[in-house]
Amino acid sequence: MPNQQVLNTCGAANIHLHNIGKIRRFIDPETTNLLVHSYVAPKLDNCNSLINGSGNIHSLQLIQNRAARIITSTKPKDHITPVLQPLHWLLIQTVTNKTNKIQDFFCEDDFPIYIRELLNEYQPSRSLRSERSR
Repeated sequence: MPNQQVLNTCGAANIHLHNIGKIRRFIDPETTNLLVHSYVAPKLDNCNSLINGSGNIHSLQLIQNRAARIITSTKPKDHITPVLQPLHWLLIQTVTNKTNKIQDFFCEDDFPIYIRELLNEYQPSRSLRSERSR
């Protein structure tokens, strides 16, 4: 069963997809793609690494599939894989796994020195209230 965060995300994304779908026949695929990437994709990417469980992933995947169908004007009965490939979209599960692996890599103490040298600790230019709580 999807949790409340996923339900809220899917609800907001569905509202945007519904509105984009209403005007789809008046705009070209490039503009539709831009609208989906502006309104729907950020919702799917929001905290995707924290979402676990097949119910959660499945709900988000359905939103992504619907967005791809709107962009390409594909019928719901058509298989989704050939629709996602030309858009160069990864499945939600794949994106979540890659994000988790990247986070695991940077949480380890033994990541390569050349990467550690690129990371700088943030030093504020003035004193902050949050420093007093340390």
